[in-house]
Amino acid sequence: MEFLNRFVTAILSAFIFSFILALLLFDLGGFWISFIIVMAYSLGVFLIAGVSFSFVGDYIMNKIDSQNKWVNYMSGFVVYVIGGIIGNIFFFIGLYHEGFAGYTISMMIYGVLGALLFYHMRYVVRLSFQRFVIRE
Repeated sequence: MEFLNRFVTAILSAFIFSFILALLLFDLGGFWISFIIVMAYSLGVFLIAGVSFSFVGDYIMNKIDSQNKWVNYMSGFVVYVIGGIIGNIFFFIGLYHEGFAGYTISMMIYGVLGALLFYHMRYVVRLSFQRFVIRE
């Protein structure tokens, strides 16, 4: 059930991220064209990097586990920011062989924002699963 939770989180995060980014990148020939292009890339990133890193991130956050909810939230926030940067670096290396370019910083920001979206959507999906899907 935990993998399904992460899978749904990745799909919803990719959809929301693509929707917002398509609104910002409206110049590619229309909203839906921008949405499809961004979704094609971001869905793979969220499914591969997001789901994979969420297991690593949860492992790290369990090691930091505190009784204070604010400390737990902030440690998760920082862990996912770092994960967004690391995941983005791996996708840069895999897709762009010429190395880092002038737009690297903006792409890193997109990676961090995507990771934070995934982090917060995990809370929403987990709460939804507990309330509506898992009935004991």
